[in-house]
Amino acid sequence: MIDLNAWLREKAKKTEAGVTYLSDPQRFTEFEDLFAKVQSKEGREYPDATLRILPYVDAKDPLSGEWEMRQQSLYSFLRFVGTKPLPANLLDVGCGTGWFSAFLAKINGMNVYAVDVQKKAMEQGAKVFKLDRLHFVYGDIFEDIFPEKSFPLITLSGSIQYFDNLEKLINRMFYFLEPGGEIHIVDSPLDSKSGDPGSIKKTQKVYDALGLSGMSKFHFHHGWDAIEKRKHTVMYKPKGGLSKMFGKKENPLCWVRILT
Repeated sequence: MIDLNAWLREKAKKTEAGVTYLSDPQRFTEFEDLFAKVQSKEGREYPDATLRILPYVDAKDPLSGEWEMRQQSLYSFLRFVGTKPLPANLLDVGCGTGWFSAFLAKINGMNVYAVDVQKKAMEQGAKVFKLDRLHFVYGDIFEDIFPEKSFPLITLSGSIQYFDNLEKLINRMFYFLEPGGEIHIVDSPLDSKSGDPGSIKKTQKVYDALGLSGMSKFHFHHGWDAIEKRKHTVMYKPKGGLSKMFGKKENPLCWVRILT
């Protein structure tokens, strides 16, 4: 088995504020700046004390309903992981502040490598979640930031919409995936087809209303057509019209398990 911590020590450009840097942060400053402004304006930028307890928030939080759904999906995923042999290493791509990664790292014996290109968010996460088995890595996933076939389990939680090509992303995940491993796309939006005009227009309106129209060029709309060629299991998909008919609130985001 590859010693990933030794790999990180050897390949690191620098380690600062709890984050190991394997890629140049100057390449992603525009995305990071716009994304942080969106988070702030939408009320998603939390102080350390709140971040520490996510996905739990005060009932008065404007996003409390959304976080309740994230609680449900998190525990569904944890229950699923509990039914499988525990992987030694897990790669979480698009970790942000790392609250999801931190929950996974609390599972005894599993190292979690939380990857993103959001410097400030990761530094906050590294400060808040001081866990021996949680490793924050600043890195472009399309660079060889880890050895080939080094992870039996890879997660993308609420992050696929910030990658321009889902098929290309999944192919890249297979480079890092061990034979027999699994990729889990969790809490992610999926349309019937990629590039849905209605979804694109809706997203543009949201960013326009925030005064951050430039963020739309970093937000992409993927569909089930990008997944159907792969062997996969739909773990959760919103029912849509039927739930709305009966006034039931449901998570509008999907969970897909992709197999080798």
